[in-house]
Amino acid sequence: MKTFRAFYSLLFSAFFVMTVLAQEPKTDLFTRLDANKDGKVVRDELSENQKPNFGKIDANSNGAISREELNTYTRGGEAIKPTHADVAYGPHERNKIDLYLVESKTPTPLVLYIHGGGFQGGDKSSVSAGEIRGFQREGWSVAAINYRFTNVLPAPGQYLDCGRALQFLRHNAQKYNLDPKLVASTGGSAGAGTSLWLAFHDDLAEPKSDDPIARESTRLVCTVVRSAIRREGRHPEAEFRAAFLFRAVLRHQGRRCRHVGSV
Repeated sequence: MKTFRAFYSLLFSAFFVMTVLAQEPKTDLFTRLDANKDGKVVRDELSENQKPNFGKIDANSNGAISREELNTYTRGGEAIKPTHADVAYGPHERNKIDLYLVESKTPTPLVLYIHGGGFQGGDKSSVSAGEIRGFQREGWSVAAINYRFTNVLPAPGQYLDCGRALQFLRHNAQKYNLDPKLVASTGGSAGAGTSLWLAFHDDLAEPKSDDPIARESTRLVCTVVRSAIRREGRHPEAEFRAAFLFRAVLRHQGRRCRHVGSV
């Protein structure tokens, strides 16, 4: 029952987070709203259904919305400082994790955030405050992962890096007050593909390894991803909100139950 409750709390949290984030890319949104192209957005440039939010976005109350104010608003507020920043899970400079831990007397479930960028760019800092708060509100800690790019490591090295990060976190679950049995993953684009690869791939654990981290499982209880597919005729900007794919691998009395869905 604990696993089912954790899965559904993540699912509802993900719906909230995706609702906040399912917009046109933020720079495009500002450009579109700035009708007279003067570098700011005033109330008259907003539609009637957008005007009630003007005061919330205009943080300094100067009567105009700046690009920075809009970005802050759409990302869910001011940036959140990691509880533990740049935790190394490997020897390369890209093998780093930012941990956003929930304060709890009991071990918390964990969501991996794997950034996009076509495996050639991107960074763990792209996780938004809205995403972090959405998951933490449901009691889930967040681990944002960096991995090596294809210019230094051929595929599937990026997948394996993220698998290693997951094993590292499981190995250090007690240190960070995490529940090693309740680990999920999320991300967009390359991060979505990596999350799904981890979910569907055989367990990378090597039980006989001399390395205690390598002996840890890479199983996930759930993945919640975006921009994992392209649809014929869709504008690229709409791809961000095209489909949210859900997959859970839940264990109950020794049986595996798979839930797959898209919205």
